[in-house]
Amino acid sequence: MKQKFLRKTAFAAALGLMLVCISCGQPDGNKNGGAGKTEENGGGKETGKNEDSRGQDVFDGADLAGRVIEFTEGGFTITPITSENVDGGSLAAEDAPGHEDESKFIHVTYAKEVSFHIVVFDMGEQKEISRMDADRDSIKKQTEVAVFGTKQDEKNWTADKVFIIRWQ
Repeated sequence: MKQKFLRKTAFAAALGLMLVCISCGQPDGNKNGGAGKTEENGGGKETGKNEDSRGQDVFDGADLAGRVIEFTEGGFTITPITSENVDGGSLAAEDAPGHEDESKFIHVTYAKEVSFHIVVFDMGEQKEISRMDADRDSIKKQTEVAVFGTKQDEKNWTADKVFIIRWQ
């Protein structure tokens, strides 16, 4: 009796895992898994897309994405979120909180006319559900951000626009 129960439980768990893997493995341009589009220490320049476009464009147009580690006098320091294409999908990676590699830190300084926006994504649908204006006080430690700006050097950027990413 116990062995029959274990077989049924194992079968149900394997079936559930298989269904999850099948649904997650399909490439979909609207799903990014929370990943910011970056390369080793940032991404390409803003693509010229309409800044009011929704969802994936937040990450596609961003020059840099990461998680805030600490604050400075005129900005913040992030650990970058890197992304690579794997089997037709995108795989994002970042250092675990408390285990960040300081050699990867990027320092972001605010431009004189920097703007801040909160962008809220639906975690299940992986799409943007709202966007609102914000201020620098909306950024806290461990906040995920997408930065639009100018690269000064490998470790320093000037932000013209900062999207504060939130997930529901």
